[in-house]
Amino acid sequence: MRTNISVLLIAAILILTLAGCSSNKESIDFDTFLDTTNDLGYEERGTIQSDSESDYIRVYSEDSNYYVTCLIFKEKDAAIKLFDENEDIAKSFDEDDSNDFQFKEFGSGNYQKFSMNGKTISRLDYMVYVRVDNVIIIAASKNNGETDVAEIDSVIKELGY
Repeated sequence: MRTNISVLLIAAILILTLAGCSSNKESIDFDTFLDTTNDLGYEERGTIQSDSESDYIRVYSEDSNYYVTCLIFKEKDAAIKLFDENEDIAKSFDEDDSNDFQFKEFGSGNYQKFSMNGKTISRLDYMVYVRVDNVIIIAASKNNGETDVAEIDSVIKELGY
């Protein structure tokens, strides 16, 4: 009897753990993005831009050390393609032993996320990419000190990712 209860308890814990791992997130719209980033002290410099695949806007911190971009794609597949391409580039930096670069990836379901920490050709030392459905958020810092990483991670968290 005791063994059956233990097996059932372990099975229940396993099911709850696995259910929590496949977290689907809600994508955001421009109003939510701008409201959230403006509340955090970021400012728009321009208006929403468009190209053939997406609409996008970028906001900057007051000192311009940080920026956050929101891209909303017309097609989810285009967002996946861009995310995957950038993820492959980041992985290639991580595999190069000649630099001090760190790559981490997270997410499941409709939610993908990766961070890059180290010198890149873009001259940005810390970046976080997030994709939820047809939306990509890119947050970046010119530096990768503890304060810089905390700022970018905080913005991503406030946006719900």
